[in-house]
Amino acid sequence: MGSELIRDLNLDFTVVGTFHNSAPPVGLALQSAFPLDITNAHMVKTVVKKIAPDVIIHLAAVSNIDYCETHAQAAQMLNVAGTENLATAAQQIGAHFIFLSSSMVFSGKSAPYVETALPQPVNVYGQTKLEAEQVVMKKLKMYTIIRAASLLGWQPKTARTNDLTYYLPLLQQNKPLHLVNDRFFNPLSAATAAQAIRKIIEQKKFGSYHFAGKDKVTRYTLIKTIAEVFKIKPVNLTPVPSSYFPNLAPRPVDITLSAGKMQTELRISAPTLQSELNLLAQNKN
Repeated sequence: MGSELIRDLNLDFTVVGTFHNSAPPVGLALQSAFPLDITNAHMVKTVVKKIAPDVIIHLAAVSNIDYCETHAQAAQMLNVAGTENLATAAQQIGAHFIFLSSSMVFSGKSAPYVETALPQPVNVYGQTKLEAEQVVMKKLKMYTIIRAASLLGWQPKTARTNDLTYYLPLLQQNKPLHLVNDRFFNPLSAATAAQAIRKIIEQKKFGSYHFAGKDKVTRYTLIKTIAEVFKIKPVNLTPVPSSYFPNLAPRPVDITLSAGKMQTELRISAPTLQSELNLLAQNKN
């Protein structure tokens, strides 16, 4: 998401990045980049004051659901306390604060979810993202909370993988894969999400927005579609129920998001999975 935003915004805005352990790749057209530990309140205040941004886009998180479940304190520190530090700094300089939350704040029992739906997370990760949302809403007036389903795209080498970049090499190696087929979501490309964030910045849109694609899929149908678009045959895919993986953290059954507000207010159409993957295939690094 970060690299897509840099590519989308750097022609019209001065884009300054921050990083924790891994410095951004040289190829990213950043004006400058600063090391930052968002759990260090003093460091956050100092760096934000030095940059003095008009807009802060907060993407940093520990987002591995199973890691969060067994490392609740670490998840709380980064996802909640880190967000509070950034929101406090944004408040002090009067910046528009854009926070990337997650569809995991919902229970999965009453999809598709609109922005005003009641959050009821079923795992630690979702709970920390909900608490972070509440911190943002309490501290700030100029905020935008974005809840997104799974984001797909080509990440820099130092960044974490996503469903596309994790599974594509395994498909190409014809690895046997057992994929959950009873949990539902509607993924979107990071490039489309970046376009929507640009609209939020340019139009000074505040409140909550759901970013999601048109198609409701399972992990199995998503990976099967990736194989088809990238013309990979044969594939060794087996659909399984979520109970096949008994040691994983709880997941909501259906976290499909309604993209209605994204379409009507930002004029970003919810794209089909096929169209998103076709564009990604054409733009492969």
